[in-house]
Amino acid sequence: MGPSPSPICLVGEAPGDTEALYGRPFIGESGQELTRMLADAGLDRSTMYVTNVFKQHPPRNDLGFFFTSRTDPDACTDLPANGKGKYLRAEFRPMVDDLLRELDDVGAQVVVALGATALWALLGYSKISPYVGTVHPPSGKRRFSVIPTFHPSMVIRNWSYRTTVVGNLLKVKDQPIRRLGSTAVPARAPSPNGLRVKVNPTLAECLAFTSRAVKAPEMGIDIETAHGQIRTISFAIAADYAFTIPFWEPPADSYWPTVAGEIAAWNCVRRILACPATKIFQLGTYDIQYLWRVHGIVVRGPIEDTGLAHHALEPELPKTLGYMAASYLDIPEWKTMRGLRSEKEEE
Repeated sequence: MGPSPSPICLVGEAPGDTEALYGRPFIGESGQELTRMLADAGLDRSTMYVTNVFKQHPPRNDLGFFFTSRTDPDACTDLPANGKGKYLRAEFRPMVDDLLRELDDVGAQVVVALGATALWALLGYSKISPYVGTVHPPSGKRRFSVIPTFHPSMVIRNWSYRTTVVGNLLKVKDQPIRRLGSTAVPARAPSPNGLRVKVNPTLAECLAFTSRAVKAPEMGIDIETAHGQIRTISFAIAADYAFTIPFWEPPADSYWPTVAGEIAAWNCVRRILACPATKIFQLGTYDIQYLWRVHGIVVRGPIEDTGLAHHALEPELPKTLGYMAASYLDIPEWKTMRGLRSEKEEE
């Protein structure tokens, strides 16, 4: 419901009690809070088209009403599950199928997915936390970008989420909007496929990278440990380029086939960490002391910490790197990007 055409659209999950009574989406308590959050982000709800994935009010406001188990003959198993073992009931398939058409009909260019069910219907993901604040450009039949965020009802239940949602809504204003009536191809955001990540280098590649890294003015550093050992140390020396030096990966004892090779790899790490570049860690107090305590490696040069800076600015918000990446950038947490790497060479 709202103006048409409408380049910015909001998609919720299903009508609540008040919405079902008046036949209009987001006019109850959640809708009022949504309007306030939009205003805080500098957005005017009256200029946006607002709808829900499901147009039917579920009994007791239970979204599980629309889903069933995989073994049910009426389960739409050709669609992704919305949560563990929850598949759409066939009778509600038309509502989901019609959503893209509905959004295309109003000329949607940027769609805010409010809640996990809206995210599932638009992108096929069943868990919203890793994707909150990320920007998903047009893809396939979907001609609009999608920005997922928490449902306003979640904000009402947990007020600490409000800052996150307002921050996500601010991203709407950063998205390119085509002039209405334009036949131009929809603008597409940069893809994570543009990242260059080297994950399993040879020793020669480590040496070549070290020579390049020691000349960089700044670098991001992250360490992964398991079972009391350093598994990998990764360095990012450009916005789109990262290099991982591995040391241990189960079930093997060492990534390196010889002791001499592993020593040479550690010497690369020592050289890089001793260079004068600014070192940027994420909650690096653990990494820095671990390097010194276990390997006697000192981190030299100016040290910055994204986790501490974020905490100083927004002390009430989560401190995870995934949350921060989605908040300050447009990409999901790294674990969701494993299948998107543009370079994963097997030796």
